[in-house]
Amino acid sequence: MEFELWIRMIKESIEKKKIDPWNINIAEIADLYMGKIKEFKRFDIRLSADVILVGGILLRMKSEVLYGECEVVNEEEYEKALEIQVKAVINLLKNRVGILTGPAGTGKTTVIKTIVELMMAKLGLNKIYILTPTGKSAMVVNKKLNNFKI
Repeated sequence: MEFELWIRMIKESIEKKKIDPWNINIAEIADLYMGKIKEFKRFDIRLSADVILVGGILLRMKSEVLYGECEVVNEEEYEKALEIQVKAVINLLKNRVGILTGPAGTGKTTVIKTIVELMMAKLGLNKIYILTPTGKSAMVVNKKLNNFKI
C-alpha cells in the first residue's frame, strides 16, 4: 500500500527517532517534519500542497501545546508586572544608564524597546548602547528590536 508523502515523512521520522507511538511529542514531530521539508527545499524538490498544509497543521498543534504549557498569570500578577516595567522605564530614562534583569518572558525586550523609542523621540539620542551578558542574548535583543523596526 502506497502512503501519501506526508504520511511517509511522519512515519519515517517516528521510526528514525524510535519514538513510542503511544507517547508522541507533537513539538518534536513538527520539528522533524519541518526539517524534512527544508531538506526537500534544499534539493529543490517540489512539494504538494497537502505536504505544506500538514506542516502548517503540525506547527499549529505545536504552538497550541506550547501555549498550553505557558503559565497562566492572573490579573493581579499582570498589573504588578506592568507596574514594575513602568518603574524600570522611568528609572532608566532618568539615569540614562541601568541594569534590566529578569527571567525569560518577563518583558525585558518590550521595556528596552520602549526606552529606546523614548530616548530617541524625547531626548534626541540617536546612539544607544545595549549591553547583554551573552552573545546569544545580544542576538535575541537585536532580532526583536529589528522586528519592532527600531
